[in-house]
Amino acid sequence: MKFYEKIFLLYIYISLFHDKFTKLIYKCKFYIDKNKFIWYYILAIKYTGENNMCISYEKLWVLLAERNIGKNDLCSAAGISSRTMAKLSKNESVTTDTLSKICEVLNCDIGDIATFSHEPVAISLYDAYKKQRRKTSETEFLNVYEFSYSGQRFIAFVTKKTANKCTIIECQNNDIKWRQLSKTWRLDGTGAFLGIVDLIARMSPDKDAVDLFIISGKPGEIKGLDDGIFRSARKFGGEGYINVMSEAAFKCLTLPKSE
Repeated sequence: MKFYEKIFLLYIYISLFHDKFTKLIYKCKFYIDKNKFIWYYILAIKYTGENNMCISYEKLWVLLAERNIGKNDLCSAAGISSRTMAKLSKNESVTTDTLSKICEVLNCDIGDIATFSHEPVAISLYDAYKKQRRKTSETEFLNVYEFSYSGQRFIAFVTKKTANKCTIIECQNNDIKWRQLSKTWRLDGTGAFLGIVDLIARMSPDKDAVDLFIISGKPGEIKGLDDGIFRSARKFGGEGYINVMSEAAFKCLTLPKSE
């Protein structure tokens, strides 16, 4: 091992015990390339015996959302498998080669897509929903579930139908309507979009729980949010509001910290 590698490992060793690892990373990443940085980090963990480190890829999902890049698009561009993407989604360890490929595609550093911690990664709201949900009722258009997260009770109204780019969700007063557009052709050869409208829910906020209205699939547009009782994922509301979002937005949802 070269001298500068030993010095680097020594600084890693010291920083691990002083909770300054992240600061050290930002100092060192300007002096070594991505591949060496990732390899040195893994090597440092081996030498220091720190095998209880936890990793989170929350930054990666935020970065993809900001750049409007889908998971499948990243898989194709970086040449990684769907199985590897599933591991990333579960905050499981992947090879350093995988992380290097992702950094190269996104033109970023490892610190921009992952964070390391001695503490276990907190379970997300979506994970709590998937693991703890219990079905309480259903309607023609909705399945209704309950679950808890951080001591708070949640009620999730999930649409049975799957939305697509021709679906418009309209939220007004206490009603949520599903408008499905379809193109019809007139005799003169011109086309017009007509919408079939279904009233899928008449909502009343629960005073003792946080209400989530989850739209399966990816609707073309959700209208009427952040006005009245209906809130978007960006302006998430607590008790007394109906939080309406697509399933994809729900998976990436991060709740605001309580004061």
